[in-house]
Amino acid sequence: MSQFTVLKCPSCGSSVIETENQNVAVCSHCGSKLLYKNSKASNIIIKHSKSLLSLLVLIVAMGIMGFYLYPDQKSLPDNQVKAESKNDTTSLVPFSPINLPSIPNKITNELLQESSDNDLSLKPEISIVHNVQGETSNGGIYWIITIRNDSKQILYQPGAIVSLFDENNKRVEEQKGWSKYTHLDPDNQTELLLYISHPPKGKFTSQIKGMGSFTTFFTDSRKSIEIVDFIVKPKPNNPIHSDIIGDVKNTHDFRVDFVRVVAVAKDANNKSIGLADGFVSSSSLESQAQSGFKLSTGTFVTEMPVTWSLFAFGQKHRDKL
Repeated sequence: MSQFTVLKCPSCGSSVIETENQNVAVCSHCGSKLLYKNSKASNIIIKHSKSLLSLLVLIVAMGIMGFYLYPDQKSLPDNQVKAESKNDTTSLVPFSPINLPSIPNKITNELLQESSDNDLSLKPEISIVHNVQGETSNGGIYWIITIRNDSKQILYQPGAIVSLFDENNKRVEEQKGWSKYTHLDPDNQTELLLYISHPPKGKFTSQIKGMGSFTTFFTDSRKSIEIVDFIVKPKPNNPIHSDIIGDVKNTHDFRVDFVRVVAVAKDANNKSIGLADGFVSSSSLESQAQSGFKLSTGTFVTEMPVTWSLFAFGQKHRDKL
């Protein structure tokens, strides 16, 4: 009586196996292909596997023989090493120091001069000229801060940092803010806004310090844009909230992008009591072109302004940098 073996797929366990050719069978359930044990293809794979194993053993054996036949020179006795070194003089080359001529470089000298002028070991001197605190309708607090550069050098990214302390003089909050001006000349001042959306509960005291760094190897692509004219239209239900509408003009001989207008609210003593800013209507201005703008103010204004001071700047177009 003949004996039959039921083939099962090793991948899915199905016994529905169909013969594709004399060497390969296919599982009808999952599509896996199987090699017959005594097929030519199977014998070829086994043969190559044995050859690869033999090659690997040969490589390992050669490595071991090389280790014993050609040991590292450091493992030889000192006298043998010295003897070989004394006899072999073909690789010895007399050494003499090479004195390269000094080549004056105008650019290098200028950079070194700039580095010496801008001593990074010096700390910027920044004074808090004035600050006023306000509160937003959603419970946040903010400060309108005026800082002045008392250093003898230009400051890059002038700003301020406010720290809040509880009744036990423990620091409970800290926030940084930067001026819209990326550079601040010596003895000049600028305004900035610091805002904390979720201030700590209970009583606290605040401490404000100026911050900035000296400019070194930095080229600013921001350019001042002329404010042609503007009007302030207070809103009837709340005069502190206003719309400022006006025009700007690009007086440069190149195109500028992303022109932003900054409005500073002033009180009767010319102190800064509010800030607002926004982009002009046109995203890009060609040389001598104008654009309108509209700013909504009031969110960060502590009291009714007496006057408004406006300035604008734009980004020099990239292909002209």
